[in-house]
Amino acid sequence: MNLIIDAGNTRVKIYPAKNDKLEAPEIFSSSDDRLIQTHIKSLDFLHCIVSNVGITSPIWYDVLSAAKGGFIELKGHTPIPIKSQYRTPETLGYDRIANVVGADFLFPGQNILAIDAGTALTYDLVSNNNYLGGAIAPGMQLRFDALHQHTSRLPSLKYMQDYEVPGKTTKDSILNGVVEGIVNEIKGTINTYQKEYSDLITVITGGDADIFVKMIKNGIFAEPYLLAKGLNRILNYNVEKT
Repeated sequence: MNLIIDAGNTRVKIYPAKNDKLEAPEIFSSSDDRLIQTHIKSLDFLHCIVSNVGITSPIWYDVLSAAKGGFIELKGHTPIPIKSQYRTPETLGYDRIANVVGADFLFPGQNILAIDAGTALTYDLVSNNNYLGGAIAPGMQLRFDALHQHTSRLPSLKYMQDYEVPGKTTKDSILNGVVEGIVNEIKGTINTYQKEYSDLITVITGGDADIFVKMIKNGIFAEPYLLAKGLNRILNYNVEKT
C-alpha cells in the first residue's frame, strides 16, 4: 500500500492508496502533530510521498523515515513522469506539480487545462505529456479579504449562493465582482487556450471547485482528488525507477 500525504498550511490529508485507487482521506489540523504521528503508525504501508507546503520537518517525518520502502518528499527536482518546460522548477508549487501529473494520468497524452480553485486560483496547461506552464491568481476568499482589508468601508464577506445580478446592494455588488469575476476569468482562460488547443480538456479541483463547475457548465470535469492522484502517480513512477 502507498501512503499519500498532502500537508497544507492549515490541514494535512492522508490517503491510503492501493495500486491506482485512493481511499477517502483522514484529515487533520496541521498543528495536530501527535495525532498525525499516531495515525501514520497505525497504517501498514510500504511507500510514501509527502507534499509539504507549510510545515518544517514535522515530528511524524520520523515515522515515515522508518517505513519499509522509505518516503519521498516532493521537491522541484523530484523526477516526474511528464516533461516540464517550467524555467524555475525550484519555485514551482508542489500542488501545481501534482495537479498536472494527476491531470495527465487521468487523460494521458491529451491537451489539458488543470484548474485549482483554492486559496490561490491556479491554471496549468499540459499538452502531449509536456507541462507548458500556467497562471496564478488570487482565490475567491483572498479577493473578498482584499476588498475589506484594503478599503475603509467595504464589509468582510464570504461566498453566498444567492445574490442579485446586477448587485443593488454593496454586499451583492461585491459578490458579483468576486464570484462572477472568477467565472468570467475561468471562461476567458479556457477560451484563450482553446484557440490553440481545440480539443482541450478542462479539469478543476480545490475547495471552491464545486461552486464554479455548477456556474460554468462548460464540460469541465471536477476531480476532488486530482492532487492526491498526481502524488500517487509520482510515487509509483519513482518506485518503478529504482
